Amino acid sequence: MHPGGPRIEELRLPAAPESVRRARTFVRRVLLTAQVPTATIEVAETLVSELVTNSLIHAAASLVAVRIRSTPPVKVEVEDRNRSLPHLGPNAPTVPGGLGLVIVDRLADRWGTDVMADGKVVWFELECHGHRARQPS
Repeated sequence: MHPGGPRIEELRLPAAPESVRRARTFVRRVLLTAQVPTATIEVAETLVSELVTNSLIHAAASLVAVRIRSTPPVKVEVEDRNRSLPHLGPNAPTVPGGLGLVIVDRLADRWGTDVMADGKVVWFELECHGHRARQPS
C-alpha cells in the first residue's frame, strides 16, 4: 500500500492512432511492475484499447488521459474532454465496430462512467486472483 492511499499513475495521450498502442504499453508496464497476474494484465490491455479507441473515434477527443491503480482491484480510467456518454447497445452484425463496450461489459468485473463539468471518465475494475504484492526493495 502506498502511503496516503493507493498509487495512481497517469499517461496523457494525443488524439492519434498510436495512442491506443501507447495506452496498452503503459498499462502492461504498470501492472507488470506491480506483479499483477498475466491474465489480468492481458484483459486490462484489451479493455484500455477499447476505451481509448472509443474516446478517439466516438468522443472526438483531442486529448485522452489514462490513469491506473495497480493495487487490487486494478482500476483503469480513460478520461476525455467530451461529455458525450458511451452506451451499451445492440449492434447489427453487418455494422463494423461497435463492440467495444460489449467487450468491456463482458470482461470487466465492474465498469462505469463518471460525468465531469468538462468531460467524462470511463473506467473499469478487474479483480486480481493470485496477485502477489511487490516486496519492498
